[in-house]
Amino acid sequence: MQRVAAASLTAALRRAWQSFASSSSATLSESLWLGTRDSRTRRGKIFKGSNGKSRPRKAAVNPWARPPAPQQIPIPYPPGWQPAGIGSGAAAALT
Repeated sequence: MQRVAAASLTAALRRAWQSFASSSSATLSESLWLGTRDSRTRRGKIFKGSNGKSRPRKAAVNPWARPPAPQQIPIPYPPGWQPAGIGSGAAAALT
């Protein structure tokens, strides 16, 4: 009597496990596609091939680009001023 009950219990558990396994495998294959067609999710943006708020694009960096040359800033000198060593004062001192 106990063997019959154990066998029926085992068969019931096996059927339950098989139905669970088949439903979970379908869920697994569906879960691979969750959010794919939703353009508001990261997976949907990858599928669509776009970027956006959920998956911002990194700025393109050109490794060969040179930095811009520093600009010469003109220094406002007073009118008629010349640096030391240039002009009549230095020439007069040498002669």
